[in-house]
Formats: sequence, C-alpha cells, structure tokens
Amino acid sequence: MEREREGWFTGHAPAAVQDFFQACDRNFEANEASARALASKSTSPQELTVGQQAADARERMRLASRGNWGPCEEHLGELGRRFARAGLEFAAWYEISNTFYAAIVPRLIEAFAGEPSRLEGCMLVLGTYQQRSLSTIAREYIATKDQLLGDAELTSGRVLEASLDAVIEMDHRGVITAFNPMAERTFGYSRHQAIGALLADLIIPERDREAHASGLARVVGTREMRIVGRRVELTGMRADRSEFPIELSIIAADRPDGAVRFTGFLRDLTERRRAEDSAALWSHALEQAQFGVVVSDATSQVIRRVNPAYARMLGYEPDELVGMSGYQLLSPRTVAQLAAYSALLQEPGFTTIEVELQHKDGSGVPVLVSTSTIEHVPGTSVRVSTILDMSARDALQRQRGEAQLAVVRTAARLELVSTTAHEFAATSGRSVDLLALVARRLSEIIGDGCAVRLISDDGEWVEPSAAFHHPDPDHSETALRVVGSLRQRVGDGIAGRVAANGTPMLIAELDPAALLDAMSEPFRELLAKLSVHSALAVPLCSKGRTIGVVSLIRTRPGAPYTLEDQQLAHDLADRAGLAIDNAVLVDTLEQRVAERTTALELANMELEAFSYSVSHDLRSPLRAIDGFSQALLADYGDQLDAEGQHLLGRIYAGTQRMASLIEALLGLARISRTPLRVRDIDLSVISTEVVAELVRREPSRVVEIHIAPGLRARGDHQLIRIVLENLIGNAWKFTNRQSRGEVWIGGDAGVFHVRDSGAGFDMAYSGKLFAPFQRLHAATDFEGTGIGLATVHRIIRHHHGRIWAESAPGRGATFYFTLGGAESDLGHVPK
Repeated sequence: MEREREGWFTGHAPAAVQDFFQACDRNFEANEASARALASKSTSPQELTVGQQAADARERMRLASRGNWGPCEEHLGELGRRFARAGLEFAAWYEISNTFYAAIVPRLIEAFAGEPSRLEGCMLVLGTYQQRSLSTIAREYIATKDQLLGDAELTSGRVLEASLDAVIEMDHRGVITAFNPMAERTFGYSRHQAIGALLADLIIPERDREAHASGLARVVGTREMRIVGRRVELTGMRADRSEFPIELSIIAADRPDGAVRFTGFLRDLTERRRAEDSAALWSHALEQAQFGVVVSDATSQVIRRVNPAYARMLGYEPDELVGMSGYQLLSPRTVAQLAAYSALLQEPGFTTIEVELQHKDGSGVPVLVSTSTIEHVPGTSVRVSTILDMSARDALQRQRGEAQLAVVRTAARLELVSTTAHEFAATSGRSVDLLALVARRLSEIIGDGCAVRLISDDGEWVEPSAAFHHPDPDHSETALRVVGSLRQRVGDGIAGRVAANGTPMLIAELDPAALLDAMSEPFRELLAKLSVHSALAVPLCSKGRTIGVVSLIRTRPGAPYTLEDQQLAHDLADRAGLAIDNAVLVDTLEQRVAERTTALELANMELEAFSYSVSHDLRSPLRAIDGFSQALLADYGDQLDAEGQHLLGRIYAGTQRMASLIEALLGLARISRTPLRVRDIDLSVISTEVVAELVRREPSRVVEIHIAPGLRARGDHQLIRIVLENLIGNAWKFTNRQSRGEVWIGGDAGVFHVRDSGAGFDMAYSGKLFAPFQRLHAATDFEGTGIGLATVHRIIRHHHGRIWAESAPGRGATFYFTLGGAESDLGHVPK
C-alpha cells in the first residue's frame, strides 16, 4: 500500500506537489473551514476543537508533502467510519469537500495566476487529492455501513427473541411474517402455526375482524395510519378462543419494493387490569375506611398521603395535611414523651403505640397507632401507619367507670336502705319511739337535722312531734320547742306543701329570705337560729297514702342537698312510713286487745259462775227427782199398772240422762282451764285399754280391731285418753248394725287416725261435727249425749293440734288428728 502511495506521488511532478501543499499551508483557513463543516455534520462527540482539528490536518499535509501519506489515509478512513456510525448520508462529504475546494482554489489562482503551468499542476494535484480522499472515505463508509447493518439485524433478532412483549410482524395483506416467543406464550400458537396465517384469523375476535380489514386496507391505500405510533387498548383472542385485554403499539416501514411492513408490540393487560382493579379497590377501601391511614417519609416524617378518615379525625382536609410533619400533629402531652416513642419507632416490624394527637381546634384526640417502615423504591423508605380513634373507647371506659361507681353507690344505698328498713321494722314499742329512731337515723345518714311529723286523722294538720334529731344538742333543743308544740296546717310552709301534694321539695342553695317567706310564722325564728343553708322535705307514705312528712336541714355551709340525697331520703321515708303506720296500728290494736282481754276475762268469770250454778242448782233438783222416783217405784210400784211403771221408768231414765249431760258440760268447761301435763304417751297402749273396756261392757259384739303398734306422741295422758275413748267409742257404736264390724287405729308422720266400717255420714254436714249437742243421726238410732266430739275438738285445740274427718253414708268414717300441744317436742305437724 505504501509503495502505491509513493508511486502515486512520484507519478506527478514533484514540483506541483510541493506547490500545492505549500499553498495549502499558506492558506490554512481552507482547512479550518473544512473542519468546521465536518463538525457541523457529525453528531459524534468532538474530542478536539476546530482549531486543533485544523492543526492536525496541517501536520498530516506536511507529512504527505514529504511523501508520507499514511496519517492522511488513516484520517480519511476514520472519517468514513464516523459518518457511517453517525448515520450521515455519504453525500454530506461532498459538501465538506466542496467547502475545502471553494476555499483553496481562489488561493491557488491568486498564487499562480502568472504561471499557468504551475497552476495547472496544482489543480491536477488538487483533483487527484480530492478523488483519492473521497475514494478512501467511501470505502470505509460502505464497509462500516455493512457491518452496522449486520449487527442491527442480529441485534433486532435477539431483541425480538428476548422481548417481554409479544412482537408480531405482518405484511400489507395482513399475513404474519414474524412471531416471537412471547407471542407464542401470549396467544397459544407456535411460530410454525402463526407465520403465513392471517393475523385476523388468529388473534382478533370475529366481531372485530371487519373493522380490522377495513383499517388495513385504508392504511395500505392511503397511507393514513390512525393508530400507528400510538398505544391503544384492544381485545385479543387466544388459541382456545378466550378473550383478554391487550395493549397494542404499531410501527410501519416501507420495504424496498414499496410495500408496507407492520410490526406490532402487544402486551397482555390481564394482570395489569387485575392489579389496577385491586389497586382501585384498595384505594376505594382506604378512602371509605373508618380508620385513619397515613403514608409519610420514614426519615423526615413529612406526610405524603392521608385518607379522609384520618383528616376527619383531626378536623382537617386531606390536602391540608400533605406536606406537614407528623410531629406537628402530636399533642403537647405526647411531645413530652417523644423520646420514648421515637425509640419504639426504630424497632423493626410493626410497632403499636397509644398516643394523643392534637385536633385542629386544639383538643386532644387519643389514638392507637400501628406503624411500620417499608422500602418503597430502592434507597427510599416510607412509613405506613393505621390510626384508630380511641375517643369512643375512652369515653366508654369513663362511662363504664361511672356506671360501676354508680352501681357501687346504688348497692351501698340499697344495703343502707335495706338494713335501715329492717331496723325500723324490728323496732318494738310505742310509735313515738319509732319516730325518734327514724329522725335519728335519717339525720345520721343524710344530715344534719331531721324532724318526723304525722298528719292528723282529718288530714288538715301536720301534728307536733318530739321526733327531731341534730348532732348539736343545742340545735335539737331549739327545734323541739317548735316542732314539739305547734301544729302546722297542711299546705302552709315546706312541710305543709309536701303533706298536701305528696311530692318532695328540695332547696339546694338556700336563700334565707326566700326560705323565711316560704315558712309559716312559728318556724321562721327557728330557721333563723339554726342558720339553715339547705333544706329537703319528703312525704312519709304507707300503702299509697301520705301519713306524714320528713323534714331535713343542713346547717353546714357548702354541703347542699342533691337529687341523690332526695332519692335516698325518699326511699328511707317509704320504709319508715310503713313501719310507722304499722306501729300506730299496733298501738291501736294493743289498746283494743287490752279492752277485749278485760271483757273476755269478765266473760270467763261469768262462765265459771254459770258453770258453778249449773253444777249446784241443777244437780240438787235432779237428785231429788231421781230419789223420789226410785222411792215411788219401790213403795208403790206394785200398785201401779204397767203404763204407770213405764212412765216412772222414763222419768228415772230422763234424770239419769240429764245428769250425764250436766257432767259432760262441766267436763267440757273444765278442759280449757285444765293445765296440760305433757309427757311421752303410747297411743297404741291407750287404744288397747279403751278397746278392752268396750269388749268388757259388750262381750256379745263381734268387732275386729286393728291397732298399729308404736303410735307415740307427746301430750296430756288423761286428756288424750278421753279423745281415744270418744273416737274409738263412736267407731264401736256406729258399727253395731253390722254382723261383723271393723275398726282401724293408726298414724303416720304425726297424723293419727281412727277409721271404722260403720254407718258413716254425709260430708255436707261435717261443719256440725264438733259443735256441742249437734248430732248427725237420730238418738233412737245411736245413743249419745252429742258432747263427745265437741270435747275431743276442745282437747285437740288445747294441744294446739287439729282434727278433721272424711266419710260417706254407709261407707264408714275416718277421724284424723294431730297433737301440736308441744310443737317444740313433737316436731313437724302437718296442717
């Protein structure tokens, strides 16, 4: 190559070469103009200034003038490669060459105008130099272009293969010419299946194919490309005919034959749509959430975003909070503890703390904050916090505490009311003593002074009462002079008004002048002396009626009565009213009982006198009639005919019956006055003895007797024997019309019975059983005095027991009885 260059130079006149390069050196501005033109055309970074480039060119020409063309050749080759890499058209070099030519030719003409041969030689060298330079540049330009084209095709293929988008090429007919791997995965076709097929048949839903065909025809025919170069969203179709959203971007290029080639970049939007839907859902959820959400810078704590709930929580608009520091929203109380909170916030993972934020109006808002730091983008961290307003919880806790305290107070009040009511109810004695107790207890419980007064029977007056109590004896003495001696008309003053309408009156903060105006004259001096600061009066009620008034006063300043005091006083007064009403009733009853006891004692004395009179005055005539009738029968019996003897016998029998009745009545009267001699008795043994006596008197009777063994009780042995004699005797008597009678004597759990199989009776007349002289059968049918069951009834009552019967005509009778005469000894006795 070097020899060719040297041959080229030696092929010309050495003098012309020297003239040309010397002219170039003398007129170096031509090289500077060439360098400036080169710099303006090249988009490659310029490492040297225009002046430096011109100086280098001057050096290369100097070397070329001496026959060393190598540096110049290398420089020209580099220019060709640079033009190719920069993407310049080769024709641009002609402009640069013409710039040099236009600048140097006038200089050559000027220099050699008088020497045409030398000018011709220089022009020949210039033409040869320019031709050779263009040839060198063109050679390198074309070689570089070819290399770049090959690299571009290789790179394009690799890019298509590695692209994350589906890339499909098609020609002007809509036939697929390229189908990259992502297109295979996206649409479900292999490259072999896709290439050569119509794009519309493979990936466009049938409803859209007509529009696709018309659009393709318009682009090809008019070159009007509405979607080329833009991103649009369409619906694609997979090999399984399922449809999905896609994003499409198209570029179009003309082929050498003038046809159009389209390259489409398609991206499956399914996941993005899901992500967008999910993001939209989460965004909506956060916007609608009732708890606060804050996103802030992890280092500066500057707020980037908040949801509406957080803004409402603090009384701001969301935009007002963006850009503020989270520390600005802390209440002064939380700021004082900021160091402790900051240490917690440095811990990894989630941190939950309770703090107080400051509302826009300056009030505190207690919140529960759950916060964590996450890396949003590499090197940038944000803090995401959720905030719950705990105001409702704190208010609920306060209410719960107040409710618990109220429950405790209520329980204490109920216990106090209960124990005090029990104390009132358990008080025995006169009603005046109970009134004094009520005044003292209400004074101690509610304070300070308390007066209890009753309403008169006619309802017109509040009666005077000595029931006043105050912890200061002097005050008590002063008050008793008024409330213990003066009546107050119902309707006058505080107490009179409460007595009239039955509703409490409370004067918490007392205006002394107003109080004095409200009181009747006798009480004004009293209230002035007591220095009353608060007053309370409640009705004293019993069984729905007002029976009196409880008046309370506080002589201590700064302790007014409250509604709670009023309620407590009302509750205590209700319990006291019932107890007082009962006490007054007891006072009245005791007086009545005393009067009736005196009357009963007088009646008993008269009854005893009557009994004595009966026993003395009736017995003597009966004994005379009995004696005279026996004497008459003995002395003159043989002179009387049968009728006379019969009548005399009836007289004798009547006197005997009358004697028996008198004896029975006296026995009945003696039972109530006979003191009980209680001891253990065996009813089975007594029954056996009674039955033996009956058998002895009537040995011809056939009666089957059943006596249960071990029938034991406590009572008066003699009186209980009378009971069994009467009950077993009746059973024996009322079975005498049966060929074979039957009697049962038994008991269970303290209830004893005597049952028979005799005549029985109608239960409709059972009320007459235990009355004296009341008989349920004719005397001609069954003998008896009619006093027996009355005697049994009185003995059982004397033992505090009970007797009753069950029967039916012709089906026998059963008499039951209990002995409660010594219940503490006998145990439980059924009623």
